[in-house]
Amino acid sequence: MTEQPSASMLFPGEETTEVNMRILPLTALTLAGLLGLGLIAAKVAVAAGPPEIPDVVGEWTGTSETVVFGSSPHHPDSEAPMDKARLREVAFTMIVEGQEGRRFWGITKSAVTSQPFAAVFSSSHVFGYGANASGFYHFRNHGSNKLELCYTQAGTNPTAAIVAACVMFTRMQP
Repeated sequence: MTEQPSASMLFPGEETTEVNMRILPLTALTLAGLLGLGLIAAKVAVAAGPPEIPDVVGEWTGTSETVVFGSSPHHPDSEAPMDKARLREVAFTMIVEGQEGRRFWGITKSAVTSQPFAAVFSSSHVFGYGANASGFYHFRNHGSNKLELCYTQAGTNPTAAIVAACVMFTRMQP
């Protein structure tokens, strides 16, 4: 016959009382219950998997919040100093021309110029990455009609400009 643990065995220095002996089984049950709920939640999360790959083909518009050092294609200023930040807001249109699975491509346009880009969703289908000839995109899907895109450009590109910008794009309805 196995000996039941006493409160003094589990809580050294504490006096064994009737209350302690009633709390021990409840504490064990509570911990077991929480562990069981955690395992169930983990199984549900794994079974659910990532959301479906969103269809992003179409036209999207938004306004950037940008910091620029120097001059770049969407933020031209031949007199812009490289040591002074310019804060800009520029209207952009992103046209996603094609998509296969989680990969997509198209053109970003401002009033000044347009540039091709390539992008891909990560395995979560929520976040993703892309690039154009000068810099890099990081984006997040906020639902079927919202896509937040952040862009960075190091000073190692042909224009030597440094750019950081974010745009909340909204899908235009056909």
